[in-house]
Amino acid sequence: MPLAWKVTDNGTARNHTEAVVTLTWSRNSTTKVYVDVTRDTHKIYRIGAKALGAK
Repeated sequence: MPLAWKVTDNGTARNHTEAVVTLTWSRNSTTKVYVDVTRDTHKIYRIGAKALGAK
């Protein structure tokens, strides 16, 4: 279970918004999870280890 978590906006495209969820496991250990949500229905359609625009 993470010690803390933080959600930040990672940008908005035409039809979706991307958020970054940062999970803090210990003082020096974090994990970032990228969550993409449709703008009109607010439904999550993707959860990934990289941003949609990442290569």
